[in-house]
Amino acid sequence: MDVTQPRDANAPPDTPSTLGPSLALGGALVAAKALLLDRPESFAWAGQLAASTWQDVLFAAAFGLAGLVVLRAARHRPVARRWCWRAFVVAGALNALFTVVHVGVYAWSRRAMSVQMLRFAGDVGNLRSSLTARLTWINVLALVLVPTLFVVVFRKPRPAASKWQAGAALVLSAVWALAGRGVLHRAAPEWLLRMSQNPHVALARSVVEEARGAGAVALPRDFRADDLEEFRIVGERARPPAVPPAARVRNVIVVVLESTGARHLGLYGSPVDAMPKLTAEAANALVVDAAYANVGLTVCTFQVIAFSVLPGLPWCYVPCGDRPLPKTLAELLVERGYRTALLSSADMNYEGMAWEAEHHGYQVIRNYWDLDCTAQSSWGAEDSCLFDGLLRFADEKPDQPFFALAWTSQAHDPYVVSREDQGLDFGPPGTRADRSRYLRILSRVDEGLARLFAGLRERGRDRDTLVVIVGDHGEAFAEPHGYVGHGGVLYDESIRVPLVLWSPALFAGAGRSMQVTSHVDLNPTLADLLGVPPAAGWQGHSLFDSARPDRAYFFAALGDLLFGVREGSRKYVYSASRGQESVYDLRQDPDETRDLSADDPSFCGRQRERIAAWIAYEEHLLKGTPLTPRSPQP
Repeated sequence: MDVTQPRDANAPPDTPSTLGPSLALGGALVAAKALLLDRPESFAWAGQLAASTWQDVLFAAAFGLAGLVVLRAARHRPVARRWCWRAFVVAGALNALFTVVHVGVYAWSRRAMSVQMLRFAGDVGNLRSSLTARLTWINVLALVLVPTLFVVVFRKPRPAASKWQAGAALVLSAVWALAGRGVLHRAAPEWLLRMSQNPHVALARSVVEEARGAGAVALPRDFRADDLEEFRIVGERARPPAVPPAARVRNVIVVVLESTGARHLGLYGSPVDAMPKLTAEAANALVVDAAYANVGLTVCTFQVIAFSVLPGLPWCYVPCGDRPLPKTLAELLVERGYRTALLSSADMNYEGMAWEAEHHGYQVIRNYWDLDCTAQSSWGAEDSCLFDGLLRFADEKPDQPFFALAWTSQAHDPYVVSREDQGLDFGPPGTRADRSRYLRILSRVDEGLARLFAGLRERGRDRDTLVVIVGDHGEAFAEPHGYVGHGGVLYDESIRVPLVLWSPALFAGAGRSMQVTSHVDLNPTLADLLGVPPAAGWQGHSLFDSARPDRAYFFAALGDLLFGVREGSRKYVYSASRGQESVYDLRQDPDETRDLSADDPSFCGRQRERIAAWIAYEEHLLKGTPLTPRSPQP
């Protein structure tokens, strides 16, 4: 006779439902990304939310399915089943806790956490303090409340979901994921691709890379004491006398070309010369062959050019944000009776640049509406009016010396061409449409520069006026690395810029300089040419300083956290996000397609020491603490 044991009414069902915890975790992940996205009133916001969370939805679904598999395997063992459920709920609570942490870290750093990033944060004291300084009572409350609620709500298992409920949840997850993935496939911006990473998977992937040795490169804690010398500000370093040309100039115009990389100019070897008039004027100029943006974003470049400071802490979107700022060149010149101005065919109120200029020595601020320009896009107007405005400013008080910083805008994405240029192709057959418009805009800027040079000659000002033409950063069009835009990589197409010092009186027949330089060196160079002592606090080195290092340093924070050094013909790049490094010989491989880091470990180690010294010095500047580096081990 069969004896059937009665079922305990208090026992949980054989296979508890994992649907509730899975949906809760998915909701937390989606809510976290919603908090990180801007402009929720925008119609595009829904698509961005789907695109940024499609991996998160799949992760939550996989979490629920994995828990279901484990619980089914333990359904005949009540004790094991009970402990499996508890472990599942704790795992869900920890995942929810990590989601809250990720919101704070991503809001500050704009990248997912990795073990390499955590190690970097551990090595950089002010990075830790920057993160902790952003903790509010709301952050702390969320850190405690979210995982606690998860445990309280799901501490007891619930009956298994019906097939209809489970099926509906899976279908909705699949539809969400497919829709989000579809948005990303339609030329999504780089920031959205980065945000779409599931933070849990990104952290796990970094752990695997570390274990395999793919992400094991770390910055040293020790470096040579003399490495600090090239970062020291004026006032902390012994400055040898520079030897500029014997003649001096009276006036200076610095024309910053928006989104203009050296790669696109015939003057720097491009087969398509979009600026032939500038190429012709090179006979009256010193052309610097290896000039770099220290950081590939306009607002950050403005900081470097205006204040002659390297990008530094807090190592995020505005990498000069927390440090004390020295005087600008404009402030030094106002003290010597100069007229000073910032003129732009853009809106320089963006990110407070106009305000900062007005409070640091620029007496006149003229945006595109002040120059009688007609707006073309959200960025600004046609650049032609800027060059006319420069000549008008020069004419206002001809007996008084002047310094003008002029910033173009039209070459910024979306590359809006002038009405007469619409429909006209520029470049060889097969040129991307956006690059064709971009090159057409550069040709119009070239015409504006030609008018500026001609106007100075007509006024007899070409003998006492220096015109500096420099790009604020480069611009990439998916070749050779597939990257589009600027700011997120350290390839030359994104950060190598033209630098032309035009002065028929000083530089006729001067040819090319092969020195490696960057934006931070611009103010000290101009000060030497004007016979003005540099400001205390500047970090750059004049091109005429015989003791200046033949190196340039640069940084990127929109994608991976990248630090780079160009020394001679070689470029070294270190990814703090991935714990990886690369080396390129730009003389042999200008497209940077062959990584030589494995061939010269000593060179890599030396550059890591220099980057470590740079970071240590930035901490010193911010905190004012003494630097006592230990020599690296041989």
